[in-house]
Parts: sequence; structure tokens; C-alpha cells
Amino acid sequence: MVQTAEKETKSKMATNEVTDFYDIEVKRGLPTGSKNKGLYYHLVVSEAVVDHWDDGRPRLDVHTVVASGEYADKVGPRGTMSLGGYEGTRADGRPFQITPKEQAETLVEFVQLVHPEPIQFYHPVGLSAAGEYVGLDESALETIAEAIVGAEFIAKVREDKNGYMRWSYVHSMGDPPKGFEV
Repeated sequence: MVQTAEKETKSKMATNEVTDFYDIEVKRGLPTGSKNKGLYYHLVVSEAVVDHWDDGRPRLDVHTVVASGEYADKVGPRGTMSLGGYEGTRADGRPFQITPKEQAETLVEFVQLVHPEPIQFYHPVGLSAAGEYVGLDESALETIAEAIVGAEFIAKVREDKNGYMRWSYVHSMGDPPKGFEV
């Protein structure tokens, strides 16, 4: 009987020393600097997948991993680039609009920075004489997705208001931000 009481006391003590499952604070992601102002990281594209939004617009989801430094091999932020325009309402009720041209420019700029060698597309992709983007479709996104896996770049990483890591201020490996060394 003495042994049973001793085991019970040890069991209670161990339970009291354990933080409850729902009280555990899990911190994932990368450090983002003082007051979440962002830190630059050397990232590599680990996966690029073509998918669709609920409204049918195609998108390119780009997953990254930290390529060097103290946090090498840690999961990096995910970026999403879409085709077609989008209209919506902000949380505060104000409307916003993103034009198809703005989304195409974001995609083109990113791909040119991370993959400076020309990509061979299966149909013409570019800018028409009228200044309109042509050939940017799901097929072009599939070609881009295949080409950019393994591409390296430098970007500032921060947490957004929902707690997700996001990148901004993308730099090519040949033009790193001031003071950044790989």
C-alpha cells in the first residue's frame, strides 16, 4: 500500500509540473526582428505548385526553405502570385481592386529576379505592342513552376496580421540588399 501511495504522489507531482496542452505556446517560423520589422533571409524555392482560387483564377504557390545561415533548412515563407484581377473589401469595409496587369507585373518581376535565365515557354508569353500581357495562363504558370524550383533569392521576412510568414523586398542573388552577406 505504501508503494501505491508513493506512485500516486509522484504521478500527481509530474502532472502538476506539466504545462497543459492548450496552454503550450508554439512559436513556428523564423525570427522577424525587433517589432516584426523583418529580417532578410537567403531563400530557395523548395516547391512551386499551380492551383486555383475558389473563383477559378489560377495561382502559383511558391514554398521556400532557408538556404544558408543560422536557420538553414528551416521552412521559409510561402508566396502566392495570381493571374486575373480581383476585387474585394478590406476588414474595415473599404473596397479594393487589383488589376490583371498589376498581378502580371508582380509575377514577371519575381520570376525575372529569381530565375534570370530565360524560360522556354510553349507559346508566346510577354507584352503586346499595346502594353497588354499575353500568354500568361495556367500553362505558363506550370512552366514557371517547373523552372523556379531550386531558384535562390534574398527577401525580407515578416509575420502578417494573421501570423503567417510573408516575404517582401525580393532581391536577386547578384544584387543583395546593403549589408547582407550569404
